[in-house]
Amino acid sequence: MDAAGAAAAAALLWSGQGSQGSWPAQEAGRQSDSETQESEEDGSDHPATGTLVKLRNFPASWVEEDVLPFLPEKLARLLRRFGPLLFEPAPEADLQASGPIFFAAFREAAAAEEAVAKLHGVDLRSNAEKRAAGGRPAQAWERFSVQTEEPTALSSAVLAHWAQRGVVKPDDNPDNLQAEDFEFEFADSGEFAEGDGSETEPPTEPPSEGEVSEDRSKVTVLLRNFPSSWLSEEALPQLSARITALLNKFGQLRSKPKVLESSIGLVATATFQELQDAEKAIQALDGLDWRSPAEAKDGRPASAHEYFRAEMVQEVASRLQELAAAPSMAVLGAGGFETMVEGAAAAQAFLSAEVDPSFQGYKAKRERVKVKLQQTGRNLRWEKANSDAEEDPAPAQWPTTAWTAFAPETEAVEVAPEMRELDPADTHLVIRGVPWDWSALQLQMLFTPFGGVQAMQAFASDEKGGRIVRVRLEDLAQHAVAAVHFQQPQGGLMLRCEHVLGPREKELLALAAERERRRREEEAEEARQRQVAIEEAERQKQAAAFAERRGVWEVANADFAAAVLAKAEKDLDRSKRLQAAADSLRDPSLSKQRRRMLVALVEAERKRQAPMIPGLEQAAMAAADAEIKAWQHYVIQAERDYLNLIQEAEAAETRAMSKADRDSRRAEQARVDLERKRRRRERELRAIERAAMLRADEQSRAVEEATALAEEQTREEFEAELMERAEDEVREFCDFERRREAEERRRMAADEAEFHRLQEEERRRKVEEERKQKLVMEWRRKQAARRALDSDEEPSEADEDDKKSPDRDRSNLDRKKDANHEEQSDMLKAARNPFGPVRERPAEKETSTKPEKESKRTREEEKRRLKEEEAAKRRKREKEEAAAELQRFEQELQRRNNFLLRRRQQEEDDLRKEAEAQEQAVRDEEERKKREVEQSRMAWEDKLRMKFEVEERRKEAEARKHEEAERRKQERAERKREAMRPQETVRTGTTLIGGIDPIRSRRSNGCRQSSRRRGRRPRSRKSSAKEAAPQRRPVGPAARSAKKSTSVAKRNDAVQVVEVDLSVATRSARNVEIKAALALAALAEKKERFHMCASRRCRKQLVVEECRF
Repeated sequence: MDAAGAAAAAALLWSGQGSQGSWPAQEAGRQSDSETQESEEDGSDHPATGTLVKLRNFPASWVEEDVLPFLPEKLARLLRRFGPLLFEPAPEADLQASGPIFFAAFREAAAAEEAVAKLHGVDLRSNAEKRAAGGRPAQAWERFSVQTEEPTALSSAVLAHWAQRGVVKPDDNPDNLQAEDFEFEFADSGEFAEGDGSETEPPTEPPSEGEVSEDRSKVTVLLRNFPSSWLSEEALPQLSARITALLNKFGQLRSKPKVLESSIGLVATATFQELQDAEKAIQALDGLDWRSPAEAKDGRPASAHEYFRAEMVQEVASRLQELAAAPSMAVLGAGGFETMVEGAAAAQAFLSAEVDPSFQGYKAKRERVKVKLQQTGRNLRWEKANSDAEEDPAPAQWPTTAWTAFAPETEAVEVAPEMRELDPADTHLVIRGVPWDWSALQLQMLFTPFGGVQAMQAFASDEKGGRIVRVRLEDLAQHAVAAVHFQQPQGGLMLRCEHVLGPREKELLALAAERERRRREEEAEEARQRQVAIEEAERQKQAAAFAERRGVWEVANADFAAAVLAKAEKDLDRSKRLQAAADSLRDPSLSKQRRRMLVALVEAERKRQAPMIPGLEQAAMAAADAEIKAWQHYVIQAERDYLNLIQEAEAAETRAMSKADRDSRRAEQARVDLERKRRRRERELRAIERAAMLRADEQSRAVEEATALAEEQTREEFEAELMERAEDEVREFCDFERRREAEERRRMAADEAEFHRLQEEERRRKVEEERKQKLVMEWRRKQAARRALDSDEEPSEADEDDKKSPDRDRSNLDRKKDANHEEQSDMLKAARNPFGPVRERPAEKETSTKPEKESKRTREEEKRRLKEEEAAKRRKREKEEAAAELQRFEQELQRRNNFLLRRRQQEEDDLRKEAEAQEQAVRDEEERKKREVEQSRMAWEDKLRMKFEVEERRKEAEARKHEEAERRKQERAERKREAMRPQETVRTGTTLIGGIDPIRSRRSNGCRQSSRRRGRRPRSRKSSAKEAAPQRRPVGPAARSAKKSTSVAKRNDAVQVVEVDLSVATRSARNVEIKAALALAALAEKKERFHMCASRRCRKQLVVEECRF
């Protein structure tokens, strides 16, 4: 522990001047450890102006392993909301069972009391834990604890922590500041070094740490505002590698870049070896827009945080110095400084929320002039100190956590949305069900897709345990979109969102409603006009259709009147006039007057013909009735003919079936006889084939036995030869192994002998060197004794130094010998004058002059220098010999290792070759067995194949015989068919003709009835001759040959005769069915025509046609 630092911290906390910015570090540095301990014990006597607070029982999310190192920074940001801190939170060394404990010191007691009042006792449980507890009040360990403590409660660990962090004097040079976030120093901070009271100056070489850090700062680059793709959770571990790859394009780096967490986000520092490389990197990277093409396609200009920033650390340091010296200078870049908030916010919200990383604490209250400026998605305020306002002198603050603390008095600060005023009457969103553990930053990020948050206010808790938050967005049109979006569950959490309309939105809604009303009225008027136009067009269309139908009706009336008058010769002229009137009415270009006149003429004629029309209709109906009766007689006769044809077909089919039955019985008997003969022939052939197969089996069995015997003999000879070859190989391998082992033992024995010889030579060399050293030392001792006997004076200082300071590199044995030699020399001094007095001789008076002393000192220095050179040479020589010996030993060890490695590899190669030989022998044996099995299988397959081949040959012979019989049958059937073709008779039925005129049909019916009464059909002479010609019996040689061929066919192949008769009978029956179907179709057609003519309309048409004709 740094005692001076601990004393300084304790003194600053306890002294009355600590709150005014004094610094008793020098007095504390001059105190000893005992004085520091006394000051710690007597600390209670000092008046305490700084107020100490003790913090414990933190939220569970703050004490997790991955975020526990950031707990002091969180606590510092939380406490700065209530007032400036004298000392930042420091942890207690001994962790208690209840969790970590931190101590912090406020500058003002009021700020400490406000923090305790707002933070102490806050319930740390989440909403889920509260619901699980069933409304149970929080226990003591479930509440946040902030209490004031006396300075005596501080432990040495806390004081040491504050001392190590360091405190800056307000009146010191800002160069002494330590920028912890970026790990660089602007000058030596040696105020905490303990003074040892010595006046020795530090060595001039190598350079001091301050010079090194200053030289480094010239080529150290500070990087910030990295692309968002670099800061994602997956890409964050590769951030240092990305920065290294980027900066290596401009020059060589001295070390790996450092990535640090600062109050403005992640920053990185990198040190180049050359200043030119750092300048090139800054020139290329500073101000670079890192947005992707997809993000920049909407044409929106980049924000300040979307530009990559690269600055020289030396420039940052000089800027900080200028800002500290002249607070009225311009703002420091676009990175932003801490937000200055006056007054403490709600403690519960801040305790459970993530604090703003840019917040650095309170500053003294000042009256400000605020001017709003518009920036992309943000409202910035220029805050200027009012020169007319008089303010009390306040103690200067020098926080040590970040270089951003040196903010000028005139600066652009960003007011957090939760700190801005929100008018409930204006447009905003009311969000219900917001969890208590959500921070203000989380709520802002929730509305980032909708243009960002302008103002935000948490004012109450809802009935379900959540918070109610009012939010006003930057874009007025995005309120409705966000309200609709948050009605859906967001990650399992249902947020109830209500859109409260403001005056502007209400005015816009009223305008939109008015525009909608006008639009609907215009659409209704357009629809009404379209409907009127449609109705007018439909009316005109119907009028045109009616006129067209009326014209057709008028023409039809004129045609009908003309047709009525066409039969009477006396009315022929009138009929022609009516026909001319009808033709005129068909003309579309006829004038209206002419059309009306012709219509009147036709109407008058129609009225005159009214008495004539019933008589005409009766005459037409009588003619139709007569035609119907004629058709009825015709249909009855056709049905009778159809029934007669069916009876004839059935009789012909019965005769054909009886004949086919007789022929089938004959064919079956013939087939049975043929089958009996075929089986007898098959038995004879089977007996012949069996005898041949027995002979073939005996021959094949004899051949197989001979082949197997020859193969067995060949296999035994091959196995005997293989075994002899294997024995020879094993014998040769054993002889080779014995020779190899003998050679290996011989080489190892030679290597051992060589190794022992080298060791013996080394031992003799070392003994010889020791002997020489002993002789040299003995000679030196004799020389010293001789010089002592020759001169009565004491040995010179150079001799004493030579004796007292032996060579440091000699062994312990040499040192012991030197010690014995010194004792002997002392004894010699005492015994060199045995006849003198016991006491020592008194010192002679100094008679030498000053020049003699100078020359003596010169000789001694020269002698000392020569001795030092000889000792240095001797040490160098011994070191070289030791290095050479070590190298020889390593070479020998490496050679032996190489030999052993070669021997091991050779053994492994031999074992591998032996295993391969064995595997090859096993494979050969397996292949031999496979060949034997394959040969036996092939022999067995040959036997089976022989049997199957015999069976296949037999089947082929039977198939050939069957094909020959079929061919003969077909030939016989062909001959029989050719012989019977002249005798076939073709039976034809009566052909029915459908389209017959009724008058002619009546005449034909009469003729047909008369012919039926005479017993024959009416036919022409030519057709009767054709039908009678085939019935004549053939006479001559052709008839005899046909008869002979027919008898032969019946005798040899009765089956084919039956098939031919069946085909003839079937063909005749089919002809009868076709004729009956044709008759039925004609009858149906005539019935249809009759029914069509029976209607009244057709009768009128027939009457009109008759009148026209």
